[in-house]
Amino acid sequence: MSLHNRQQAVDLWNSPRLWSALGLSSRATVSTGHHELDLSLPGGGWPTNAMTEILHDRPGISELQLLLPSLARLSRGKHVALVAPPYAVNGPALASVGAELSRITVLPQSSAKDRNWAAEQCLRSGAYAAVLIWADDMGDQDLRRLQLACEHGKALGFVFRSGMHAHRTSPAALRVKLGPQGQVDVLQGRDGRSRRLWWQRRGERQQNAALPAVPAPMASCALPS
Repeated sequence: MSLHNRQQAVDLWNSPRLWSALGLSSRATVSTGHHELDLSLPGGGWPTNAMTEILHDRPGISELQLLLPSLARLSRGKHVALVAPPYAVNGPALASVGAELSRITVLPQSSAKDRNWAAEQCLRSGAYAAVLIWADDMGDQDLRRLQLACEHGKALGFVFRSGMHAHRTSPAALRVKLGPQGQVDVLQGRDGRSRRLWWQRRGERQQNAALPAVPAPMASCALPS
């Protein structure tokens, strides 16, 4: 199938006029901002009102870079929360892609209980368009709670975990594994298919590598009013 025909299929799949026995909301997605990735993901993007699990071999493997286009767009309308990131957040890099820094909340690392509670409250609040959680030790029960919180708050949830969890089942609507060379393995999706794809071009990697690694002051952990 040509790229043009595949894009037409994605547009039809996401059309609000398309009905299925699964219901309309289960197929709603938000574009990743990466054209080739949208064409390969179930529904054409990140599933809305649901949790996406991103597995990786080690933190800092460009897992946040994968989400930058989506976060930039979402932050212009609502808040975005980053919960327990393993490294200092690069404010200039976020600003360079058009993110609204005043709407990005960074919650520092804390106990697993406090981290999970904070992430759930953000998702349920309805004030956040997306919540990112770095939680390698999160259990299945906590994952299910976050999935329900996504549905309640109509938010996108992203949980980053180690690739060692790839063989386990998950309540996430989408599970992908990010490799060191930009490859993305789709492990679980609503269409039941698995496949491998690439989301970064070499030129993009070089351009992003040149961004200054200077942390900028970010918002505190208070929920927006």
